[in-house]
Amino acid sequence: MNRETELTLIDQVLDQIATNTPHMAERGGSAPVSDYICPERYAKEITSVFRGFPVALAHVDEIPVVGDYILREITGLSVIVTRCADGVPRAFLNACRHRGSRLLTEPKGNNRVIVCPYHSWSYRDGALVGMPGAQGFCDHDQRDLSLLTFPSTERYGLVWVQLDARANPNWDQWFATVDSELSALDLATHCVFSVRENIVEANWKAVSDAFLEGYHFRFVHKNSVFPLYHDNQGVFTPLGVHYRYFLAHRSMSEQASLPREERRLRPNCLMVYTLFPLTNIQVLPDHVFVHNYIPLGPDRCIVRNMMLIPTRTTNERATAHWEKNKAIVQGALDEDHRAAEEVYRGISSGTNPDVVFGRFEQGIVHMHHYLNEALAGRLPPPQVQV
Repeated sequence: MNRETELTLIDQVLDQIATNTPHMAERGGSAPVSDYICPERYAKEITSVFRGFPVALAHVDEIPVVGDYILREITGLSVIVTRCADGVPRAFLNACRHRGSRLLTEPKGNNRVIVCPYHSWSYRDGALVGMPGAQGFCDHDQRDLSLLTFPSTERYGLVWVQLDARANPNWDQWFATVDSELSALDLATHCVFSVRENIVEANWKAVSDAFLEGYHFRFVHKNSVFPLYHDNQGVFTPLGVHYRYFLAHRSMSEQASLPREERRLRPNCLMVYTLFPLTNIQVLPDHVFVHNYIPLGPDRCIVRNMMLIPTRTTNERATAHWEKNKAIVQGALDEDHRAAEEVYRGISSGTNPDVVFGRFEQGIVHMHHYLNEALAGRLPPPQVQV
């Protein structure tokens, strides 16, 4: 972010801390419980939102070499994210164009040529390059039998994919409101330290809501990370459809005694960028977590957490430092996941008509608003106009 924005945010949160007043919107909000438990609503989220808007499926460090691939199972699709011969990451449906067999089953590896295990059709960079008994298919144009390709782009060290092969996304438009701030993080030069996937027995929104407010820290994280932070003191900023929120670290109070030009935000807060619909980039003082929520049904999801560090570890001391930080964050995430499961158990009967959001839970209100807009067709995915 630019320097003046940074200083303004620091001024704002220091005023809040001094008066013990959280950042609040003019009004709160609510959502029907059915938004979390209705199978029909969930099915529409899959088709209209998760397959209609960009999602981050990989970090460039997961596929550094030509031929490297990683499999992602999301919204009922098996997706190959691979680095092609020209160095560009691309995303393909993991299904042969002959009879539809899955091509790859290992979660990651290196295959410059992907060979179908059923009839040995082979593909390079998605293009069909080999088909035994080709004379039997002379009435099919081989050029029409390339793997189904999903639109993708590499931004901020992440490979973003729109899970609709017919789409032509306007990537610049989609990322315009977050581009300068995410670019400044220089995530493309970071290294993957760890990846963890957890199945959470709750609707994906019950999990993601926790990333949009700091109100729960004093209660859910009271014996873990809450002592590190001011109670519910942060600043919410809408960035178009996306969102930025930060929670002030206890050390933020020390910034008040510094000359304004010496104050710094990142070393003294937990910053979260939420990119609609399901990617959170959690920025800590010296490392970053990328969180994705992968729905498995209205009542289950996978939470994928990737820890990124500035440079690859080369000694035990550095490794121990990052392991300690990983344990702190993942311990807090486990607490969030248990809380989300209790939320889902509490609302799954449908007896309560709705859930309510306070004025300092405006991030949740924001994201639910845009989710509803997308489901109603009033938030079309950004497309290149032709």
